[in-house]
Amino acid sequence: MNDQHYQSLPAGWTAEQWKVLTEQLRLTTTPSDDPQHSVSIAQLLDEEGALRYVQQLGDIYESEDLPFITSMLAKRYSYMIVAPALYAMTVFGKGIDVTPEHCTLESHFKGDIWLPHVRLDKPEPMALHLEPEAGKVLSEQDCGCVDADAAQRQREQYLATIFAGHLQPVWNSLARAAGVSRAILWENAAIYVYYVYETLLADPSHDAYRERIEADFAYLTEEAPASLFGEKWNPLARFNTPKRLSAGSDQPKRIRKTCCLYYLSGEDAGYCSVCPKREA
Repeated sequence: MNDQHYQSLPAGWTAEQWKVLTEQLRLTTTPSDDPQHSVSIAQLLDEEGALRYVQQLGDIYESEDLPFITSMLAKRYSYMIVAPALYAMTVFGKGIDVTPEHCTLESHFKGDIWLPHVRLDKPEPMALHLEPEAGKVLSEQDCGCVDADAAQRQREQYLATIFAGHLQPVWNSLARAAGVSRAILWENAAIYVYYVYETLLADPSHDAYRERIEADFAYLTEEAPASLFGEKWNPLARFNTPKRLSAGSDQPKRIRKTCCLYYLSGEDAGYCSVCPKREA
């Protein structure tokens, strides 16, 4: 249960790309040996199925508090969906099929730490055609294939599959099942969007993609319409507050607008350094 099985390389990915997606960003193509803590995403879209699964995670989180368990699950879940899907788009220029019906949450442990993965039924990449292939010289006849408007529409369609098509219905189901605010779940997702792009921006190895990184991050947090998230508001823009120093931290950070409920994890847990309850 602790080790992933060998995974063959799906067509369309290079070995290096697939290594990043599986070893760093927690995608997989193999089932887990732990069915108790694994679940099809289709089950999470059903309120009763979502409730059963959250209850099953009580032994992992050593709690029966459903809002707390759901918030902690949403953090791990957000990383598994958001990080690989956006990284693939921005760095590899490819898409990942995260249609809920084609995904399964597979339970994995690293030591005592629960680090689930998302298993893809369709691991082959989606062609996005967001820009010309590297090194390709376009003739006037070829220019239509990278029309800026068409590329923008394709980017919007892909992002909608991640947020409105996957996270929004999962969040709705979990929120109803566990009685937790959907805003908490969305902010848990937002922090990983910021993490992905701010980590990429800070990494010199990604200098070749810097313009694309900056453009994608700005679009998501400033320009993307609410419809891409299936909401009346853009959650990535709503929670993208300026970083500042706070008690318990020597580095500027975004102060959350919602409490993630981590303080319920144990007697000595306390509030996170970015928790709004610290300043209430």
